[in-house]
Amino acid sequence: MQKKYNFKLFRKIISYDFFKSSSSGFLAFFITSAIAIFLTPFILSHVTKSEYGFYVLCIDLGVWFSFLQFGTTKALGPMVSMNLAKSKKINIFFNSAFWFQLIISMICVPLVYFLINYATTEETSLINKQLFIIIFSISVFFTILLSIFKEMIISSKKIYINNYSHIVIQLLKTILIIVILPKSNLNGLFLIYLAFSVFQLVYYFIVMRIQYPKLQLNLKYFSFKIFKLMSINGLFFSISAIGSILI
Repeated sequence: MQKKYNFKLFRKIISYDFFKSSSSGFLAFFITSAIAIFLTPFILSHVTKSEYGFYVLCIDLGVWFSFLQFGTTKALGPMVSMNLAKSKKINIFFNSAFWFQLIISMICVPLVYFLINYATTEETSLINKQLFIIIFSISVFFTILLSIFKEMIISSKKIYINNYSHIVIQLLKTILIIVILPKSNLNGLFLIYLAFSVFQLVYYFIVMRIQYPKLQLNLKYFSFKIFKLMSINGLFFSISAIGSILI
């Protein structure tokens, strides 16, 4: 009888969103780390060190450009999670962040292109360097914009959806790299990055709409007052994130 009770209690615990979110978070961390450990030597076995350095430089610069959101994405999360039953407020919060990030994403495309081009002026050994920079610059538009969709999913208090999605996407991306990279070298690496940037944007947008069926993309819901509040709150998130990276 005691064993049966314990089993029921165990099933009840693992059914909680908190347990599923935390356990999937640990799983995502370990799988992502394992993939990174495996992929680094694999990629280096098919591209030169200068090509890999160029690829890593692009990825790193893309991360830094994400700070141009001024923390609005991170500020959006708590505001939405505390008002899940109020669809009108959620529309105001979401649109106040989305339209700003859409503009930032578009601005980042030429900025990323010119900055990477300037940073790699002396790099002459790369074939199709300009094409790679263009591909990556376009990818940055999608990667910056999709962050708001991810945050909305997390705000629904079903973080495990985001975690499991991340695991599946990373595994698919790894498989593609293993299959395509030996035949295409650096060309394939950048094309895969672009393809998955687009795929993730579409995928997370669909998942977000499922979680928030009443959510609307409409400029009329944009509120400068809410945006200003997000920017002020988001500034602290940005400072702490930059501090963590520098440390």
